[in-house]
Amino acid sequence: MSLVAFAVRIAAVRALRAALPPAFAIVDSPIDPIGLLDQNPAAGLVALFTGVGDNRLDGEAFFAGDPTVSLSVQMFLPQAMAFAWGDGLSLALDLRGQGADTALDVVERMVERALAVQADAWGALFARLVVRVRGLVSASYLVETAKVKAPARELTLTLETLQEPTPGAPRADVWTDFLAAMRADEASDSVAPLAGWIEAELAAPLGLSPAEVDRVFLGLRAYAAAAIGLGGAVPGGTETAPGPADAGDTLDVPAAP
Repeated sequence: MSLVAFAVRIAAVRALRAALPPAFAIVDSPIDPIGLLDQNPAAGLVALFTGVGDNRLDGEAFFAGDPTVSLSVQMFLPQAMAFAWGDGLSLALDLRGQGADTALDVVERMVERALAVQADAWGALFARLVVRVRGLVSASYLVETAKVKAPARELTLTLETLQEPTPGAPRADVWTDFLAAMRADEASDSVAPLAGWIEAELAAPLGLSPAEVDRVFLGLRAYAAAAIGLGGAVPGGTETAPGPADAGDTLDVPAAP
């Protein structure tokens, strides 16, 4: 699992809830978004999903590389709806005859604006997690069930993000702020209960020394870390890595397993 992808999705969901009109339900990776449409066919629905993109790792460093996250925003509209927007503005949509793509253009613009403007704390966290937007793909389609016929659009954002946090490494401020925002979350689907787990994932595994944290961050095997005097145990034993060699000394490099 990618902690960054998790954080990006949670921040995006909360930022959209703060920015979009209450007539839209903003949901986090529902198992059956079409079923949610059946439950409330008069409301708009925006569902968000994330996946890890083509993360090119650097050697054996699981937490390094050049990470990307794919953020999918699925938007569904009823055939008719009205909602307030902006300062005293209101929009009425009637898609029973035509104009489905026009209405979806409006909603997509609201989504993109909410993620770009960073109008609240969650939007600011999203911007800090995302280094740049590498790509954007938008496609329209139609969803039809026994109860509803809903025009829909999927917006897929390819995001270059911060690297995965290394367990036990000094914690970046963005993770401290993300944990605080999680603990303050009072939504019906609050992520506050998960804050302790995320904090444990950011901490060093039990018994891992600072030198071993460095080794994990650099993506080195234990014998390679020992060879350069980084410290930590040599595989198969309890010996510590030798210190830097004095002039004229010979440094024994442990053989690779």
